[in-house]
Amino acid sequence: MAKIGDTLVCPVCGEKFTASSTRQVYCSSACRFGSKFSSPHEKKKRRAPGYTIEEISRAARRAGLSYGDYVARVGL
Repeated sequence: MAKIGDTLVCPVCGEKFTASSTRQVYCSSACRFGSKFSSPHEKKKRRAPGYTIEEISRAARRAGLSYGDYVARVGL
């Protein structure tokens, strides 16, 4: 845990900043919110390999669920 006044490096943009809180991780709110909405490239890496969106959608319909509910339950 950082101390107030410690110099940290932002995990999103790599900029050095001085911590103003013991819980601060990001240099700005833009980086904090940007980390929650990762790029499409990063999302693609997290997707289960070998499954296309169409295949997942078909499986969801067969299970009687929406795409979102199916992904949440299965954990894709």
